[in-house]
Amino acid sequence: MTVWIPKGEFPSMQEDYSEMHGNWQGNILAYRTEIRQKAVIHLENLYRYMYYYLTEEGWVAPDGSKDYETYYFDLRKQTGERADVRIWWRMEMGPGFGPGGMAGIHPFLKYKLNIDFLCHNVKRIEMVHQGRKVKPFIGDVTVWIVSILELDYCGWFEKSGIMDIIKEYFVRRIYKRNIREHEVELRRITTRYAEDFKHFIGMLRPSEERKMIHPQKGFY
Repeated sequence: MTVWIPKGEFPSMQEDYSEMHGNWQGNILAYRTEIRQKAVIHLENLYRYMYYYLTEEGWVAPDGSKDYETYYFDLRKQTGERADVRIWWRMEMGPGFGPGGMAGIHPFLKYKLNIDFLCHNVKRIEMVHQGRKVKPFIGDVTVWIVSILELDYCGWFEKSGIMDIIKEYFVRRIYKRNIREHEVELRRITTRYAEDFKHFIGMLRPSEERKMIHPQKGFY
């Protein structure tokens, strides 16, 4: 089912999207998930992994740079130790612009990816890993991942009175198949990122859940 959301809206993780919220004049919610994990996690390695993964996939910030971070909040205790860390990343990419795709930017469609990262109850511990003493952080990690297929980001139909009349026909008839294909492709890209992220922090991916294996030990 295609879920339409109003333009410029960030889907709430608590909101029920079993029914259509917007209409064909909005954007399409391609994927949305929430990942939680409480484990010994090396936050710096996790940050690097998330960042370089997205960079290699071809994602850029709205201004075209690789500075995805639009918000960083670091709550510290009176002792100076971290308590909570919150990070927001906002990215976009033209269809076919990533690795293996056709060069160029689509004139009508754009992929948008929003990632919110929260690490709660952060504290540093000492442990021995592979014969070395390390001091990783432990905390409750929650990551929200949302991908949106933005339509008519250049505002072609809004700028012209004649084009505005045929917009519904264009979206529902002429370009319906192309929009559907890009919705599926964006969902595939985001799902793969979410599953690889789960694997990195020690969570089982769906393809691994039925296998009888011992849980991985160590930190990430």
